[in-house]
Amino acid sequence: ETKKPVEMVEGAIGEMVFTFIDWEGSPLLRYILGDIIQVFTKPCECGFPGIRFKILGRGDDMLIIKGVNIYPAAIREAIARFHPRTTGVLKILLDQPPPLVKPPLKLRVEYGTGVKEAERDTLKEEIKRYMQENLRATPDIELVPPGSIRIEKGQTGKVKLIEILEKTRTL
Repeated sequence: ETKKPVEMVEGAIGEMVFTFIDWEGSPLLRYILGDIIQVFTKPCECGFPGIRFKILGRGDDMLIIKGVNIYPAAIREAIARFHPRTTGVLKILLDQPPPLVKPPLKLRVEYGTGVKEAERDTLKEEIKRYMQENLRATPDIELVPPGSIRIEKGQTGKVKLIEILEKTRTL
């Protein structure tokens, strides 16, 4: 957001920038990739001692809901946590192009096969609670049957999670 350096501490989140300072005789260049990452500085449980990072999303994918930055990939991960009660397929429904989102965040999520009608309200509430606690957003969730959300891919082959809803115009 500020484009200022972020201290490399456990859990720090920022935009990844590469700078090659060891190259002699070359200009000091910064390569801004646009990836938003979270840094892990503590040694890994596997024994790897170096700094690790997790890509949270792209800076240009970010959604802003009441001042809270949320990445579609984080929403997808949140929904995937509820597998097999969800298929993991979802659409983020927006009234206007990102990044600004007028609350509430609207999600269309496929429930998993075998999820009974009586269980769906509980599933919705659990997803909503998880997203409130972990992503600081309270979604409005529409659960739909498995296979009912059309999966679209962009030019890069990446699945499109966001759908801009068409507003009906009145004259």
